[in-house]
Amino acid sequence: MDSSGNASIINDQLRIVVKGEKNRRLSAEFSKPSRLFKESGIKLLFGFLTNPEMINYTYREMQNVIDLSLGAIKNSIEEMQENGYLLINEEKRILKKRTELLERWTISYNETLKPKLFLKRMSFKENTHWKDIKLLENTNWSGEPASSLLNGFLIPEDFTIYTKEKISQLVKLGLRG
Repeated sequence: MDSSGNASIINDQLRIVVKGEKNRRLSAEFSKPSRLFKESGIKLLFGFLTNPEMINYTYREMQNVIDLSLGAIKNSIEEMQENGYLLINEEKRILKKRTELLERWTISYNETLKPKLFLKRMSFKENTHWKDIKLLENTNWSGEPASSLLNGFLIPEDFTIYTKEKISQLVKLGLRG
């Protein structure tokens, strides 16, 4: 079952399948402009979603982890509170509507931030197998190759690398531009 109302229940004597339903409420909410789902908000939300303890860091500690301005952090947290994603009491901050936040973050990341992260399309040098490439410390496989490394079953077709290194460093590893 998913949040749009699609469901599939199958057992020996019963089969119920509901599909093709769209969640109009979520679609309407996603269309509202929000600073929270722009570049700096997306980065901050990523920190909160991947490191739940970070929600209770000081703004300066958040700034050190996410590398955002204090103003961007303050504005994003205020907007989270206004939209019911964050509850602040005397002792701590509590992240609310985590599933909805994750869904909105995913859409916003793919539309807003991911295209800005793309550096260059590259290929492997002749006779270079992707598993033979020794990635640098700040470089990671993503997508299909990362899945292949985790489970060993998938044979990757598309390769994505996330790095802070320069293209010249990737060329030295066995890629060409």
